[in-house]
Amino acid sequence: MKGDTHWTVDSWFSLFSNHGCNETFNFGTDDATWSELSVSLDSIPPGLDGNLADAYSPFQERHLREYAGGGDYTLREIKAGEEILTNYLGFADPNDWKDEVLGK
Repeated sequence: MKGDTHWTVDSWFSLFSNHGCNETFNFGTDDATWSELSVSLDSIPPGLDGNLADAYSPFQERHLREYAGGGDYTLREIKAGEEILTNYLGFADPNDWKDEVLGK
């Protein structure tokens, strides 16, 4: 998580979700109250700033899948057949977050 860059594919819930643009996301955390419509381009949102992260933890790295989805939940009632939408800005690379907001 805070070591070398690597990629993983997990069959957890977020794999089956889509991008809830324009603040339409219905799954995530209360921490990500900003979206591409409301975030300021003057400063990076606290949830995306890697400099504010805790120190690297080998324990966290071994349990990344549990840790990464531990605080996510439905933000409102999701009806049968309705798509599960997440705030994709939460997945943005801190170095490229402005490009994500601008849709580049």
